[in-house]
Amino acid sequence: IPGSGMAVLRQFSSSPAKVILTADSAEEAEKLYKKGAAFVLVPHLLGGRRAAAVLKEFLSSPASLIINKTGHREEVRSFLQFLRNLRA
Repeated sequence: IPGSGMAVLRQFSSSPAKVILTADSAEEAEKLYKKGAAFVLVPHLLGGRRAAAVLKEFLSSPASLIINKTGHREEVRSFLQFLRNLRA
């Protein structure tokens, strides 16, 4: 649920649990860290870094695109199957 990180932290404020959250932005992640989050994932940041790595690899070795495409398509298919199983 977007923006729910602070509510989760408040819920666990008196617990020794390590709270791991996601954030929609680096600014939100920083706020969550300041409030005590153990770790904050920023999917857009992670995805951007991965995209940059793929592009850099492709520019240095165009053949790598074909190799990466095969693996990536399998990953996409696997994720789609996972989603189908959740809905079943």
